[in-house]
Amino acid sequence: MQARELLINSAKNLAKTLGWTDAMLVQAAKDNGLSPATSRALFPNGPIEIAEILMKEWEDKLSTDVTLQQLEGKELSDQYFVMLKARLSYEISYMPHWGSAMKLGIYPRNVTSISDRLYSTMNLMCDIVGDHSTGIDWYAKRVGLGQVFTATELCMVYDSSKEFEQTWEFLQSQLYSTNFEGVTGLGSLYMGYGFGLLNTIMPGRRRY
Repeated sequence: MQARELLINSAKNLAKTLGWTDAMLVQAAKDNGLSPATSRALFPNGPIEIAEILMKEWEDKLSTDVTLQQLEGKELSDQYFVMLKARLSYEISYMPHWGSAMKLGIYPRNVTSISDRLYSTMNLMCDIVGDHSTGIDWYAKRVGLGQVFTATELCMVYDSSKEFEQTWEFLQSQLYSTNFEGVTGLGSLYMGYGFGLLNTIMPGRRRY
């Protein structure tokens, strides 16, 4: 196994307890008999690169975990609920440390790539439900879904209820109240993601 793969595997496990810090990457290197300089060379942008790798893996997992049989006969909002809950559930083992990865996601050098990854996942969900929108509606639905996702993700970071019951209730209420036709462009997702994640830095201002 190559050094990069070794570090990725170790870092994904260590992040569950050490969080998304440079120290986590250094420890991953030490655990594999590598120098801290190696981790910096392989991941110059730091631990956010590991988070992005996880997000891609979770997107791929979602594409196989959610079946059409699970969605059949459900209203659109309930179909989205099944998929969003599945995707968010992948983060449970990283809570509450996932909040620090989200903070890294709003850094100027990271926000575009993280938002693009999120957008890709929302696009997958829309494809699964057979969305055939065109023009601005195509973007609006994916951006609206992304805003629901990030709001629920923030709720999840602070949720101490049993099996994240409050998070799933919040998700359902967001889906029922969201107008997926009412977002006007991809930039809204970038803004919604960035401003939303500020609540993880200033938790006293969160609104859920």
